[in-house]
Amino acid sequence: MEQIPRQSTPDDASERMVRLFFSTLIKLRLSALFERLAVKLSPAQMTVLYVLYEASHVRVSIGRVAEELGVSPAAVTGLADRLQRDEFVTRRPDDADRRIVLVSLTDAGRQAVEELIAAFKDLFRPLVVEMSPESRESVAQVLEQIYELARRLTGPPEVVDRPSS
Repeated sequence: MEQIPRQSTPDDASERMVRLFFSTLIKLRLSALFERLAVKLSPAQMTVLYVLYEASHVRVSIGRVAEELGVSPAAVTGLADRLQRDEFVTRRPDDADRRIVLVSLTDAGRQAVEELIAAFKDLFRPLVVEMSPESRESVAQVLEQIYELARRLTGPPEVVDRPSS
């Protein structure tokens, strides 16, 4: 594989970050991660579950999940149909506006995401144990900064004014 040059301009650094990110995912064989899980879900289905897991303290609409993923509501509806059939999510109309369909995780959906998180930890553990505590903290801080910037660009999941039940 070609050596990724270290350059200092923002565009070059951005390109380097993207190339390193994808190269790392390929080296870690991330695509095989889903094959190792006990629950057989597609990456798209697991992504829907993860969005709901991260927003578990609020009610989330199908439309908001679609917005978070950058896909059409119809695409999320199709994914939610299969996830509901397999008892990973529940859907119900919003009490205040029955045109809005709210979606939430079931216990099985929560367990599937927690299994995915555990698999990611197992995947990354051999890497981070080789790093110094200072390096681990630096990487965590950079990832938190990237996440915060991404969150600001996309916004938090839609909150419906009632606590989830």
